[in-house]
Amino acid sequence: MPKTRQQKKETVEKLVSKLQKAKSLVFIDFTGLKTAEVDDLRGQCKPDGEYLVAKKTLFDVAVQNAAQQGLTFSGIEAEKLKGEMAVIFHYSDEIAPMRLAESFGKNHKAMQIRGGVYERKFIDLAQVLLMAKLPGKQELLARVVGSLRAPLKGLVGVLQGNLRGLAQVLKAHSEKILSSQ
Repeated sequence: MPKTRQQKKETVEKLVSKLQKAKSLVFIDFTGLKTAEVDDLRGQCKPDGEYLVAKKTLFDVAVQNAAQQGLTFSGIEAEKLKGEMAVIFHYSDEIAPMRLAESFGKNHKAMQIRGGVYERKFIDLAQVLLMAKLPGKQELLARVVGSLRAPLKGLVGVLQGNLRGLAQVLKAHSEKILSSQ
């Protein structure tokens, strides 16, 4: 049953809202996926993400409406994407939808990645797959903390060594004084 004009308008408004909140997104062709597989993918998107099937024309209208509200995107034309379109949105991590789509696609050959949006610019399949290999935000933060910690740990070790050496010299000197009396 076709959607009414009001239903389409509500869908576009929902899409605009999701575009405003999303850090990044990935377009996939879900043709050939079973309902259980789609449900599994939808579940993996949560809690900070979302899987949504959208008509390409309505998605393009949502992008245009978002632009009218000051949220500009470049190079996004969902109508040019092949196959049935679904979108994986993520609201807290820029790389998460790319990593999710890439890992899910390895185990479900029917799903095809068609591109994505990063920093409000369209990126193609190759760029999505490249970004999926990047370490996550938490891992990068851990690396930075480790990099900052290493010199400090070395400095503490050097200072402790100097203090230990001074204590040994003072102890030896006091023993020498006591033994000479």
